[in-house]
Amino acid sequence: MYGIDSWDLSQEEIREYREKIEYYNKLLQLDYSLRNLSILKDFKEANERDYQENWLNNSDFQNDLRKWKNGDKPGFFESLFNDLFGK
Repeated sequence: MYGIDSWDLSQEEIREYREKIEYYNKLLQLDYSLRNLSILKDFKEANERDYQENWLNNSDFQNDLRKWKNGDKPGFFESLFNDLFGK
Protein backbone atom coordinates (compact mmCIF):
# COMPACT_ATOMS: atom_id res chain seq x y z
CA MET A 1 0.00 0.00 0.00
CA TYR A 2 3.02 2.29 0.29
CA GLY A 3 2.96 2.84 -3.49
CA ILE A 4 -0.50 4.33 -3.57
CA ASP A 5 0.09 6.47 -0.51
CA SER A 6 3.09 8.09 -2.17
CA TRP A 7 1.15 9.07 -5.31
CA ASP A 8 -0.45 12.48 -5.51
CA LEU A 9 -4.03 11.26 -5.08
CA SER A 10 -7.04 12.32 -3.10
CA GLN A 11 -8.17 10.22 -0.15
CA GLU A 12 -11.13 9.03 -2.22
CA GLU A 13 -8.87 7.83 -5.06
CA ILE A 14 -6.58 6.09 -2.59
CA ARG A 15 -9.57 4.34 -1.00
CA GLU A 16 -10.77 3.20 -4.44
CA TYR A 17 -7.34 1.81 -5.31
CA ARG A 18 -7.12 0.01 -1.98
CA GLU A 19 -10.54 -1.57 -2.52
CA LYS A 20 -9.50 -2.72 -6.00
CA ILE A 21 -6.26 -4.18 -4.64
CA GLU A 22 -8.12 -6.00 -1.88
CA TYR A 23 -10.64 -7.32 -4.42
CA TYR A 24 -7.89 -8.63 -6.73
CA ASN A 25 -6.05 -10.16 -3.78
CA LYS A 26 -9.22 -12.04 -2.81
CA LEU A 27 -9.61 -13.27 -6.40
CA LEU A 28 -6.00 -14.47 -6.41
CA GLN A 29 -6.48 -16.27 -3.11
CA LEU A 30 -9.62 -17.93 -4.43
CA ASP A 31 -7.82 -18.97 -7.62
CA TYR A 32 -4.94 -20.49 -5.63
CA SER A 33 -7.39 -22.22 -3.29
CA LEU A 34 -9.31 -23.77 -6.18
CA ARG A 35 -6.08 -24.81 -7.86
CA ASN A 36 -4.85 -26.41 -4.64
CA LEU A 37 -8.13 -28.26 -4.22
CA SER A 38 -7.84 -29.53 -7.77
CA ILE A 39 -4.27 -30.72 -7.15
CA LEU A 40 -5.31 -32.44 -3.91
CA LYS A 41 -8.24 -34.12 -5.67
CA ASP A 42 -5.93 -35.42 -8.43
CA PHE A 43 -3.44 -36.64 -5.81
CA LYS A 44 -6.19 -38.44 -3.88
CA GLU A 45 -7.56 -40.11 -7.01
CA ALA A 46 -4.08 -41.24 -8.10
CA ASN A 47 -3.37 -42.70 -4.67
CA GLU A 48 -6.72 -44.49 -4.59
CA ARG A 49 -5.98 -46.03 -8.01
CA ASP A 50 -2.50 -47.04 -6.85
CA TYR A 51 -3.86 -48.59 -3.66
CA GLN A 52 -6.54 -50.46 -5.60
CA GLU A 53 -4.16 -51.76 -8.26
CA ASN A 54 -1.05 -52.47 -6.22
CA TRP A 55 -2.25 -53.42 -2.75
CA LEU A 56 -5.92 -54.27 -2.58
CA ASN A 57 -5.85 -56.63 -5.56
CA ASN A 58 -2.40 -58.06 -4.75
CA SER A 59 -3.04 -61.59 -3.47
CA ASP A 60 0.50 -62.04 -2.08
CA PHE A 61 0.22 -58.85 -0.08
CA GLN A 62 -3.27 -59.75 1.14
CA ASN A 63 -2.06 -63.21 2.23
CA ASP A 64 0.90 -61.70 4.09
CA LEU A 65 -1.41 -59.17 5.72
CA ARG A 66 -3.85 -61.90 6.74
CA LYS A 67 -1.00 -63.92 8.31
CA TRP A 68 0.25 -60.86 10.15
CA LYS A 69 -3.24 -60.05 11.48
CA ASN A 70 -3.67 -63.64 12.68
CA GLY A 71 -0.57 -63.40 14.85
CA ASP A 72 2.04 -64.91 12.56
CA LYS A 73 4.41 -61.99 13.17
CA PRO A 74 8.15 -62.65 13.00
CA GLY A 75 10.39 -61.08 15.62
CA PHE A 76 12.62 -58.15 14.77
CA PHE A 77 15.76 -60.15 13.97
CA GLU A 78 13.85 -62.83 12.07
CA SER A 79 12.11 -60.12 10.05
CA LEU A 80 15.42 -58.37 9.37
CA PHE A 81 17.05 -61.67 8.35
CA ASN A 82 14.13 -62.47 6.04
CA ASP A 83 14.31 -59.02 4.47
CA LEU A 84 18.05 -59.30 3.89
CA PHE A 85 18.34 -62.91 2.80
CA GLY A 86 14.85 -63.89 1.69
CA LYS A 87 12.54 -66.34 3.37
